[in-house]
Amino acid sequence: MIVNMIIEYVQDIHVGKIIVFLFKSILYLLRNNGTCTEINTTISGDIETSYSCQCIYGYDGTNCELVSDLCGNITCEYDGVCISSYLMWSCQCLDSSLYSGIYCQDKSSALITKQILCRSFAIAAIIALCCVFAFVFTMDILKYVFKIDPVDRERHRLRMEQEKKEQKKFRKKIKKKTQIIITRFSTV
Repeated sequence: MIVNMIIEYVQDIHVGKIIVFLFKSILYLLRNNGTCTEINTTISGDIETSYSCQCIYGYDGTNCELVSDLCGNITCEYDGVCISSYLMWSCQCLDSSLYSGIYCQDKSSALITKQILCRSFAIAAIIALCCVFAFVFTMDILKYVFKIDPVDRERHRLRMEQEKKEQKKFRKKIKKKTQIIITRFSTV
């Protein structure tokens, strides 16, 4: 704020542009350590004086007055977030117990173990599904293509057992009914 007031005052006094340039250059050099150089251009016989500033890392703008985004070229891995502060950057890892490192690139041993277990369970599940599919496919081929029913004997045995159980239940019901009838007649 004070720098801008001094520059405006110097310009209002109509001092040459070279002095204003030098004054701006010195002020900004001290402010952000940028280096400014004078550029002379001649247009229709008039000499125009301007300047160009080379900014140090972390600053940007015509007079190196802007702080640049240091996270522009930084990619943090595994959903890490780049945070820029005080002319430095750092990657904030999603979960510090699972990821670490400058770019959150290192996995913890607990995470690696979990990933190995997940893969092994997934492989076991896929193998089990493939075995079931192969079994069903083989049974269908035996039954419909070769007219061989591998479970026909077992099915027949189960039917016979069910029929025996039903006959036993039916006999028990008949016995109960007859006993009740006999019991009634005996009391009369």
